[in-house]
Amino acid sequence: MEEIDDLERKASLGDPEALCELGIVYENKFYKLLPNSNDFERLRKEYTKKIVDLYTEAMSKNHGYSYIRLSYLYLEGYVVLKNQVKAISILNEGGKKGLPECYYFLGEMYFWGRRVKKNYETAENYYTLAADRGAMGAQYRLGKMYCEGIASRKDLALGVSYLEKAAKQGQINAMCYLGSMHIEGTYYPKDEEKGFKIIEEAAKKDSDL
Repeated sequence: MEEIDDLERKASLGDPEALCELGIVYENKFYKLLPNSNDFERLRKEYTKKIVDLYTEAMSKNHGYSYIRLSYLYLEGYVVLKNQVKAISILNEGGKKGLPECYYFLGEMYFWGRRVKKNYETAENYYTLAADRGAMGAQYRLGKMYCEGIASRKDLALGVSYLEKAAKQGQINAMCYLGSMHIEGTYYPKDEEKGFKIIEEAAKKDSDL
């Protein structure tokens, strides 16, 4: 209870992290509502407004995860009515405001076909927007797509350049992928010792998480 009170206090002061965390708290409360309870309809409306208001206020302070949380609610039809167009619009708005995680989330949606039709070309476009703004997850995904020819073209040099950017930021999957390339002699001269060393470094990072 004390933790919730502290979140409420910080949120009232406009702390974007607290606003988002409080939104998640109310989401959890919403999911625990019992449809047959006397207060169900009142609480459903109350929690829905609270959740949307909290995320919207956090978004006004450029909080990237709040954009993702609210868009996800519209994608899934949880709390609010399902609205795919609105969800995508929210994420694009966040991306245009300099939040690469929003573009990355859009890339993931189209890459995996999550609530949208799978489209590698659209995924590539969003990953590029995110990757060029420093999102290491997008750099890894884009690098892998170019290396394997899943993107608009197969381009090992471009793929490796994105993977190396991601690896420099400590992206574990990118490090393992590059290590395997060294071991197999793909793009780089074959060097098993160097490849295994990179993979060991990635494993150490993973164990430190």
